[in-house]
Amino acid sequence: PEVEYVVLSDFDSSMQPKSLDALLKVIADLDANPQLAGYALKVVPDDSPGLLNEFQRIDYAMGRGFHKFIAKEQKTRCIAGAGGVWRRSVLEQVFPKHSGRHNGDDMELTALAMSAGFGIKYSPEMVIKTETPKDYFTLRRQRIRWEKGALETFTREWKFYAKQVAKVPRLNRFGI
Repeated sequence: PEVEYVVLSDFDSSMQPKSLDALLKVIADLDANPQLAGYALKVVPDDSPGLLNEFQRIDYAMGRGFHKFIAKEQKTRCIAGAGGVWRRSVLEQVFPKHSGRHNGDDMELTALAMSAGFGIKYSPEMVIKTETPKDYFTLRRQRIRWEKGALETFTREWKFYAKQVAKVPRLNRFGI
């Protein structure tokens, strides 16, 4: 049988045992909604002690807060490589349009899927823990790569993002 869904996880990330029931719900929702491309999962830092972990925890929490504002539109900024579920047929459809760049590959795939008219959802019940960088320089390299990827994706997919911003009521554009 052909694989219908792809679950993403990084080498330094792990799905939490209680998330398996949530995975079944995600797959059932994808089965019921053919216009859904996939799900972004709740990515949290591991339980390492220290200031860098707390910084990452705050950063991830701010990113998750974004999902509350866009849940009705079935959109998200990114199905992260650290934790996501994709419909395989959507990946096969959008990969030929991908730039081939690595820095923002997950963000670019998400934008391409939404540009093609697919919805994206977020599952806060499905938790993925990921390792926090162990020192400031590793964290800095990670953040530079992430921001470079975001800029590459915004530059490449600017028409898509401009349409998204234009749909937001004028008062709420300040938040973007």
